Amino acid sequence: MRRAWIWWSLTFVVGVAAGWFAFAAIAQDGASPGVDTQVSAPAVTSLPSSTEPPSSNLSQEAQAVPVRVHPVQQRDVVLSLEAHGTLAANREVRLSPKVSGRVAWVGVDVGDAVTAGQLLLSIEKDELEINVAQAEAALMAAEANLARLRAGARPEEIEQARAQVTQAESNLEQARLQVSRLRALYESQAVSQAQLEQAESQYEIAQAAYTAAVNQLKLVEEGARPEDLRAAEAQVAQAQAGLEMAKLQLSHADLTSPIDGIVADRLVEPGDMIGAGTPAFRIVQIDPVVVRVELGGRDIVRVRPGVEARLTLDAFPFQTFSGTVSAVEAVANPQSRLFGVRIEVPNADGALKPGMSARVLIAVDERRGVLAVPDQAIGADGGQPYVFVVEQGLANRRPVQVGLSGGGWTEIVEGLEPGEYVVVSGQASIADGARVRISGSDVL
Repeated sequence: MRRAWIWWSLTFVVGVAAGWFAFAAIAQDGASPGVDTQVSAPAVTSLPSSTEPPSSNLSQEAQAVPVRVHPVQQRDVVLSLEAHGTLAANREVRLSPKVSGRVAWVGVDVGDAVTAGQLLLSIEKDELEINVAQAEAALMAAEANLARLRAGARPEEIEQARAQVTQAESNLEQARLQVSRLRALYESQAVSQAQLEQAESQYEIAQAAYTAAVNQLKLVEEGARPEDLRAAEAQVAQAQAGLEMAKLQLSHADLTSPIDGIVADRLVEPGDMIGAGTPAFRIVQIDPVVVRVELGGRDIVRVRPGVEARLTLDAFPFQTFSGTVSAVEAVANPQSRLFGVRIEVPNADGALKPGMSARVLIAVDERRGVLAVPDQAIGADGGQPYVFVVEQGLANRRPVQVGLSGGGWTEIVEGLEPGEYVVVSGQASIADGARVRISGSDVL
């Protein structure tokens, strides 16, 4: 057993030694000149002259100034004046009945749309209708009296007047004879003085009756005097006026709307007693709505009726409403020294409500289809406007001639072409010819 273990140990040592000598021989052969035992790798070509090593690219990128740009484009440039105001109704009327009485009927409520001439309420009409009937009767009587005077006396009336004259004449003659007889008897003391005086009195009465009968006959035969006719005609005119007034009072029992609009207030109910002049309704016209703004003297000279205005409201943050200047006040407010401007805004759907606050932009000048850039792209040096134009990664400063500015845009009269890109953010960090890189979402 012991011999076997020794044998295996010697065999292991001999094997390890043989392996070491073989490895050494191979290593010595690989190091010999003229013998290549490795596989060739592909050759690596050099970078193009326009391409920098990665370290160089990183260096230039770090040196480039980040900027934002915007293309030069054709657009409309509008110069606007900004002001603030509050929406109001175009018209507002407060309605009251012109006659007193009990309300019989009310036909509208708050929020209802009404049209001009629409009936809103009625007052009980019984007394007013009676007044009309009385006025009609008075007119008929006055007209009949005038017709009688114009027609003159009938033949029967003339004959009656003549008969009255004959009778009065006969009575006068009898009275005269009685006086003569009693006067003779008085001289012979056959009658008393009192009897004579009574006869003389009867004579005077008979004489007056005769004179009246003669005058009446003359009046009947000649007809009415001109002044009597004029008086009768005046009575007819007065009766006609009374009838018209009664009819007018009756028509006032119906209260109608004078305008198209919306009922803003209703202050009566059926059965209420209402006096003449007592407020019953408030009607507002909100199509269009109006907004009044105030401008200073230097701005007001640029505003005229008919120019366009645009409104934005807090109630509609994503909408813009168009309006038109309808009036420009000629006299300034003595306290504020500002001039009022009235703007009308169409409101067919009624979405705009009186009382809403509005920001107003009034267009006072405009250029259509001109080259323009954002205002922030324009710089100035000694009064000379300039922009930075980005070309092949460089920001080149270029002088420009500008025109109208408004709405965040400036007209470019000379110095730029459509499609060029100008720096709108980052100018403070660059100089003419500086290397830049586009940042954000703007692209060349």
